[in-house]
Amino acid sequence: MANAVSTWNFDRTCTTDVYNAVVQRYTLSGFPVFPQDKNSILHWRIFVTCLTQDGRSSITVRLDMIPGADAGILTVASIQDDLFASSIAHVSEAAKGKTTVHELLKMLEQNGRNFYRFDDTGSGCLWWCRMVLGDLDRQALVSGGAVERFDAYHQEKNRGNPKRFPLPIARGTFYTIS
Repeated sequence: MANAVSTWNFDRTCTTDVYNAVVQRYTLSGFPVFPQDKNSILHWRIFVTCLTQDGRSSITVRLDMIPGADAGILTVASIQDDLFASSIAHVSEAAKGKTTVHELLKMLEQNGRNFYRFDDTGSGCLWWCRMVLGDLDRQALVSGGAVERFDAYHQEKNRGNPKRFPLPIARGTFYTIS
């Protein structure tokens, strides 16, 4: 079993400015695992668009739960704003309130979203993203109904390409360390 330290991976790009940045938007984005295959399953991540505290600069933070040897590893990195534009599927929700990246990460930890196991096939990143979106919805950090809007989007995409947007959504499991 992975220990608490190995379930987080903070990139060196996560500076004090990043942690103190105020969240403006959450975007769940899916990227083909095999870009040349039009039916490739997608790896889903959450991109958090923020403003620095002085309001002068935009920062994008990528929250990426990736499969590890026996548990998912939540990678947190500040990236160039346009990197998530290459996703082939995405749903965005405007942030409500003035939550900082640090407060968001603390909420993820308090809700146990940093301890996750993918299913036996290595799938489950979409479920992780959906659960985080649900946490944001329940805590009124996005407009109510965000999960329902996301589910409707995924169902619509499933009608066009069920291999790329499978239903039911593969579910990993959250766990705790005693």
